[in-house]
Amino acid sequence: MKAAIYKNYGSPDVVQIAEIPNPKIKKNEILVMIFATTVNRNDCGFRKPEYAWIIRPIHGLLRPRIQVLGTEFSGVVLETGSEVTNTKKGDEIFGLTGNQFGCHAEYLAISENSAFAFKPNHLKHEEAVSILDGPWLAHSIINSFDQIKTKRILVYGASGSIGSACVELAKSKKFYVTAVSRSTL
Repeated sequence: MKAAIYKNYGSPDVVQIAEIPNPKIKKNEILVMIFATTVNRNDCGFRKPEYAWIIRPIHGLLRPRIQVLGTEFSGVVLETGSEVTNTKKGDEIFGLTGNQFGCHAEYLAISENSAFAFKPNHLKHEEAVSILDGPWLAHSIINSFDQIKTKRILVYGASGSIGSACVELAKSKKFYVTAVSRSTL
């Protein structure tokens, strides 16, 4: 399969298209043909770590251990492992791989328990994949608050993908929301 890989840390020029082996699925995994993915701040941050002292001990001191970046995908299930029960061949799904990465490739093997959902029929793959990162992070942030102790929340940076999702999720949970955003330059 073709994949965008990088073998060294650095600028976008270190990323190259290459042929790599297709992933093999385990009995609890699914094989997804990726139709759409994104390049987001995680990909850029791991490709050229600004905070190398945090990233490199985990991701590889001299070279990256994981050579295919990409944390968001939308695609079609091509194959399921023998123990998979929640999806079938032909299902259209979209989701996140987190620190597993691997979405900048034609195919992806993920656990049936990974963070994915069935793609709504009215969305194209390109639309579905573009709505993942902000709401996912916002959901984890909002759910970390104990609603008994606080009913007020300040969202600093409310116009970005995470901030705008925080505003919506907090309002849906009956928080009093104050939203702050920088004006355009």
